[in-house]
Amino acid sequence: MFKITNVSQLGTDYTVADRKGNIIKSIQVINHYDIFEAALGEYTEDFDSYKIYLKQSVSKLSGFEDLDPTKVLWHSYSEELNLESLTKIIEYAVKHGYDKIILEYMLELDN
Repeated sequence: MFKITNVSQLGTDYTVADRKGNIIKSIQVINHYDIFEAALGEYTEDFDSYKIYLKQSVSKLSGFEDLDPTKVLWHSYSEELNLESLTKIIEYAVKHGYDKIILEYMLELDN
């Protein structure tokens, strides 16, 4: 079955330094698919409802007590992220006091 996973162990930690090489902070960047994979996988109709899926997913994850929700930046994007884009997102997060970034890829929908 699924293992309980600590959210602080997901994603990649980046160390941010100024131009002189002084370390400013460390920031955790997590792809939202990593969260799905650590919990129950992507939502399917087998879960009966999205509410049940979310409740069961949260029960498989630990480490929430260490999270400050006001310091988590959730960034959605629809085009492939390159290094320049990721750098701008991290720069924004550091400037505004975020400790963690969750990246969510959104499919473009036809109108």
